[in-house]
Amino acid sequence: MTAKIQRYGRAAKIRDVLFAIPTGATTVEIKAAADLSDKLSAIGTSLVAMRKSDQVTMTMGPNSIVWHLTPKTRAEMARMAATAAAFNRPRRAPPAPSARPSDSSTTIRHKDDARAAIADQLDAFRRAGGKVEVLGNTPFKSVLNRRQGNDSRMSRSAKA
Repeated sequence: MTAKIQRYGRAAKIRDVLFAIPTGATTVEIKAAADLSDKLSAIGTSLVAMRKSDQVTMTMGPNSIVWHLTPKTRAEMARMAATAAAFNRPRRAPPAPSARPSDSSTTIRHKDDARAAIADQLDAFRRAGGKVEVLGNTPFKSVLNRRQGNDSRMSRSAKA
C-alpha cells in the first residue's frame, strides 16, 4: 500500500463503501452504495488492483465474491477520519460547479484544491501585513519578417 491514500476517484469511493460496510460487499453492492456510473468490469479492475496493493481482500460468498478492506487499510482510513475531524477548519467555499464534462476528474479536483490553498496562503500573507506588488506587462520587441530584415539591411548598406 502506498504511503498516502488518494482521496478522490473510483478507488477512494470503493474504500469509503467498504469502510462503511465492515462485513464486506459484492461488486454490485459497491456500485450501488457508491453511486458509481462505471461498468462492473471497471469496478472489478479497480478492486483487483487494490487487492494487488494489499488494500482489499476477497472471499467467496454463496454466489459471488465479497470484498473487504484489509485491517491495515481500515486502520489507516480510521486514522485519516480522526485527523480530518480534528483539523477540519472553515475553508473557502468550493469553486462553483462547471459545465465541463471533465470537472469530475481527479486532476481538476487537485487543481481546485491547490488554488484554494494558495488563495488561503495569500489571505494569511495579506492579514499579516504583507503586500503583493503587481507588475505591468512588458511589451514584446517586434520581430522583423524576412523581407523587412532584408530591406533594413539594404537601407543600412546604402547609407554607408
